[in-house]
Amino acid sequence: MESTPGSWAGQDALGTRGGSPRHLPLAPGLKIEVTPDEPGTLRLMGALDARTAIAFKRALAEHLCEGTSRVVLDLKALKQLDPTGLAALAEAGEMAKRRSRHLVVAHLPDHARERLARASLHKVIALSEQ
Repeated sequence: MESTPGSWAGQDALGTRGGSPRHLPLAPGLKIEVTPDEPGTLRLMGALDARTAIAFKRALAEHLCEGTSRVVLDLKALKQLDPTGLAALAEAGEMAKRRSRHLVVAHLPDHARERLARASLHKVIALSEQ
């Protein structure tokens, strides 16, 4: 089930219904999928950039309120990640920490991993070796 941009429905927007994955277009160019077999994993698809960073942070904040102690951001299907997107990931790490949650980023592209290290953001964001 998809929502339209701007039709944010609170916590239920990131849940699953009927055991099938949900794709959530949060902003033009970004979707987040949550699957029932991995409730703490958010799969980002599209672009995390200046156009989509705010919507991403809002969606993550809602998901963190659901009480999952460990959240994995799977970036395998992310096509674009610009400096604003990297900053949003760093803010996501801080947001999770404030809520006593553990945030892990999986499948971070090599070029983005290098930028994170240069900016010392790897100290804020836990990276999975997957």
